[in-house]
Amino acid sequence: MTDTSGPGVKGDVVSLKATEVAAFKKLYQDRYHPIVNRLMFALRASVHDSEDAVQFAFVQAYRRWSQIENPEPWVVTVATRAYLAKCKRDRRRMEIEKRALVAGMLNPHGKTGRELDDVDGYAWVQAVISDLPPRQRQVMAGIADGLSNEEIAGLLGITQDNFRSNLRFARRRLEKRLDLKKMIPAPASETGKGGTS
Repeated sequence: MTDTSGPGVKGDVVSLKATEVAAFKKLYQDRYHPIVNRLMFALRASVHDSEDAVQFAFVQAYRRWSQIENPEPWVVTVATRAYLAKCKRDRRRMEIEKRALVAGMLNPHGKTGRELDDVDGYAWVQAVISDLPPRQRQVMAGIADGLSNEEIAGLLGITQDNFRSNLRFARRRLEKRLDLKKMIPAPASETGKGGTS
């Protein structure tokens, strides 16, 4: 869909003055990562979802740049609304898929029962992670999204040592909270110790 409203907009091509382009670039370079981090912290969004929402907001800001009085709050508002709309769509899609599965209809994505259980498991993991301090939550959210250690550290603007420290503390907190030793059965070799031979 092309936006053909407003001055200087022709189809998907937007013409801005050099000063407007410079102001947009400065906002993008200076505030992109802080806005992504704000969404991750305030909305408990993943790195991926936060970046998608912020990128969408910056594209919209560029298209309407000459009409926006306060660009940063505008971008934050648009990014927040985009993320919340995505969450609503995702919840609706999951409800429809679960109802279809219960009704015996074919699963359009070809997921097995185990994979559908993993959807609920992922939501549970997100809920557990949300109780961590902000930086540890951001690190664990990046890991849950499958990012490499280097990618997460780069996105968060922290050193590898800082990343490893946050990861270690987050894992310790999660182990205490989940009491993983009770949840994971001991290997067969350990269960036979002390028994009769």
